[in-house]
Amino acid sequence: MLAAIHAVAGFEVEPTAAVPASSPHAADELDAAWHHHAARVALYGADGEFLVLPPVPGGSEVGWVRVKDPVGRGLPSRVADVTGEPEFIAVSVDGRRLCATSVEEDDYWVVLHEFASARDV
Repeated sequence: MLAAIHAVAGFEVEPTAAVPASSPHAADELDAAWHHHAARVALYGADGEFLVLPPVPGGSEVGWVRVKDPVGRGLPSRVADVTGEPEFIAVSVDGRRLCATSVEEDDYWVVLHEFASARDV
Protein backbone atom coordinates (compact mmCIF):
# COMPACT_ATOMS: atom_id res chain seq x y z
CA MET A 1 0.00 0.00 0.00
CA LEU A 2 2.81 2.43 0.80
CA ALA A 3 4.38 1.76 -2.59
CA ALA A 4 1.10 2.72 -4.26
CA ILE A 5 0.88 5.94 -2.26
CA HIS A 6 4.49 6.75 -3.12
CA ALA A 7 3.82 6.01 -6.81
CA VAL A 8 1.21 8.79 -6.73
CA ALA A 9 2.61 11.27 -4.22
CA GLY A 10 6.37 10.81 -4.56
CA PHE A 11 8.55 13.78 -5.44
CA GLU A 12 9.60 12.33 -8.81
CA VAL A 13 6.06 11.47 -9.99
CA GLU A 14 5.06 12.81 -13.39
CA PRO A 15 1.44 12.80 -14.54
CA THR A 16 0.22 10.79 -17.49
CA ALA A 17 -2.39 13.50 -17.98
CA ALA A 18 -2.84 16.92 -16.38
CA VAL A 19 -6.02 18.97 -16.38
CA PRO A 20 -5.88 22.62 -15.31
CA ALA A 21 -8.16 23.01 -12.29
CA SER A 22 -9.18 26.41 -13.70
CA SER A 23 -10.56 24.84 -16.87
CA PRO A 24 -14.32 25.46 -17.13
CA HIS A 25 -14.86 21.72 -17.68
CA ALA A 26 -12.07 20.43 -15.43
CA ALA A 27 -14.20 17.78 -13.72
CA ASP A 28 -15.45 16.37 -17.02
CA GLU A 29 -11.94 16.43 -18.48
CA LEU A 30 -10.50 14.63 -15.44
CA ASP A 31 -13.28 12.03 -15.54
CA ALA A 32 -12.62 11.35 -19.23
CA ALA A 33 -8.84 11.21 -18.78
CA TRP A 34 -9.01 8.84 -15.79
CA HIS A 35 -11.41 6.44 -17.49
CA HIS A 36 -9.43 6.53 -20.75
CA HIS A 37 -6.15 5.69 -19.02
CA ALA A 38 -7.71 3.14 -16.65
CA ALA A 39 -9.10 1.27 -19.66
CA ARG A 40 -5.85 1.64 -21.60
CA VAL A 41 -3.80 -0.07 -18.86
CA ALA A 42 -6.47 -2.72 -18.23
CA LEU A 43 -7.20 -1.60 -14.68
CA TYR A 44 -10.57 -3.33 -14.74
CA GLY A 45 -10.69 -7.11 -14.43
CA ALA A 46 -12.80 -9.28 -16.74
CA ASP A 47 -15.72 -8.78 -14.35
CA GLY A 48 -15.14 -5.01 -14.13
CA GLU A 49 -13.64 -5.16 -10.64
CA PHE A 50 -10.62 -3.30 -9.31
CA LEU A 51 -9.21 -2.29 -5.92
CA VAL A 52 -9.52 1.13 -4.30
CA LEU A 53 -7.80 2.56 -1.28
CA PRO A 54 -10.70 4.35 0.47
CA PRO A 55 -10.18 8.09 -0.17
CA VAL A 56 -11.18 9.10 3.34
CA PRO A 57 -9.26 9.80 6.54
CA GLY A 58 -8.07 6.44 7.83
CA GLY A 59 -8.49 4.82 4.42
CA SER A 60 -5.00 3.34 4.57
CA GLU A 61 -5.97 1.61 7.81
CA VAL A 62 -8.88 -0.02 5.98
CA GLY A 63 -6.63 -1.14 3.13
CA TRP A 64 -7.57 -2.15 -0.39
CA VAL A 65 -11.28 -2.62 -1.06
CA ARG A 66 -12.48 -4.65 -4.04
CA VAL A 67 -15.10 -2.67 -5.99
CA LYS A 68 -17.09 -2.79 -9.18
CA ASP A 69 -18.22 0.55 -10.55
CA PRO A 70 -21.82 0.06 -11.71
CA VAL A 71 -21.99 3.54 -13.26
CA GLY A 72 -18.80 3.22 -15.32
CA ARG A 73 -18.20 6.93 -15.81
CA GLY A 74 -17.42 10.04 -13.80
CA LEU A 75 -15.61 8.24 -10.98
CA PRO A 76 -13.29 11.13 -10.03
CA SER A 77 -16.29 13.50 -9.92
CA ARG A 78 -18.29 11.07 -7.82
CA VAL A 79 -15.37 10.71 -5.40
CA ALA A 80 -15.16 14.52 -5.18
CA ASP A 81 -18.90 14.74 -4.47
CA VAL A 82 -18.36 12.61 -1.37
CA THR A 83 -14.90 13.69 -0.18
CA GLY A 84 -14.52 17.22 -1.56
CA GLU A 85 -11.54 16.25 -3.77
CA PRO A 86 -11.28 13.94 -6.80
CA GLU A 87 -8.24 12.17 -5.35
CA PHE A 88 -8.11 8.38 -5.11
CA ILE A 89 -5.85 5.44 -5.84
CA ALA A 90 -7.06 2.39 -7.74
CA VAL A 91 -5.15 -0.75 -8.70
CA SER A 92 -6.00 -3.78 -10.76
CA VAL A 93 -7.19 -6.85 -8.87
CA ASP A 94 -3.83 -8.51 -9.52
CA GLY A 95 -2.15 -5.49 -7.88
CA ARG A 96 0.13 -4.74 -10.81
CA ARG A 97 -1.44 -1.69 -12.51
CA LEU A 98 -2.27 1.59 -10.80
CA CYS A 99 -4.40 4.45 -12.09
CA ALA A 100 -4.92 7.32 -9.69
CA THR A 101 -5.95 10.95 -9.55
CA SER A 102 -4.35 13.64 -7.46
CA VAL A 103 -4.58 17.37 -6.95
CA GLU A 104 -1.24 19.08 -7.56
CA GLU A 105 -1.07 22.85 -7.17
CA ASP A 106 -3.30 24.16 -9.99
CA ASP A 107 -3.82 20.87 -11.82
CA TYR A 108 -5.62 17.57 -11.51
CA TRP A 109 -3.32 14.69 -12.41
CA VAL A 110 -3.91 11.20 -13.68
CA VAL A 111 -1.02 8.99 -12.62
CA LEU A 112 -0.24 5.54 -13.98
CA HIS A 113 2.22 3.08 -12.54
CA GLU A 114 3.01 -0.57 -13.11
CA PHE A 115 4.47 -2.70 -10.33
CA ALA A 116 6.79 -5.63 -11.01
CA SER A 117 4.64 -7.83 -8.80
CA ALA A 118 1.56 -7.60 -6.60
CA ARG A 119 3.81 -7.78 -3.53
CA ASP A 120 5.11 -4.31 -4.41
CA VAL A 121 1.73 -2.68 -3.82
